[in-house]
Amino acid sequence: MHQGQCLRTGTLVAIKTIFKENPVDRKAALSEASVLHALDHSHVNRLLAVVEDEFNTNLILEYIPGMDLMETLLQTGPMEEEPAANILWPIAIRRALCTEM
Repeated sequence: MHQGQCLRTGTLVAIKTIFKENPVDRKAALSEASVLHALDHSHVNRLLAVVEDEFNTNLILEYIPGMDLMETLLQTGPMEEEPAANILWPIAIRRALCTEM
């Protein structure tokens, strides 16, 4: 994941690049894009666009300043159960709803 900027609007974006060396990786990228498109949650970056070229699938996401969950966990160590549940429970519910679609 890296930061980019929309050339048209100047808005900061997050760009997740998935190398599509094999069909499984490409399918996983498109599946992730589908799930992100269906999600609307304050703890999940909103999918703005999917841009593909010959070698990569790029998910263009809403940029949210600050650290991501992995960076936070690496700096602070394991979370207590309640804060972790507050983050993961809404995402798990939306993920379950997406699999029913």
